[in-house]
Amino acid sequence: PLHGRKTAPAEIKVIKRAANPWYEVKLIEGRQNQIRMMFKHFGRLVEKLRRIRIGFLELDLRPGDFRPLSQREVERFRKLLKLEQE
Repeated sequence: PLHGRKTAPAEIKVIKRAANPWYEVKLIEGRQNQIRMMFKHFGRLVEKLRRIRIGFLELDLRPGDFRPLSQREVERFRKLLKLEQE
């Protein structure tokens, strides 16, 4: 549970085993500080997070860079939002 509500299941995979390991975490719903709080529950500190995808949209930009969404991408997001509201 997070903030009194149960979260959707998450997947976790070890990417790099070391003194400071790297993990890949896949969330269905990402609530505020969810990853940090999940790791804290198991006694782990999260030093850095990097989002690589939001839904269908791959984020292949450098930090601080941006690009406009295509009309198709905007429509896909609108469709997803509409489905969530139903």
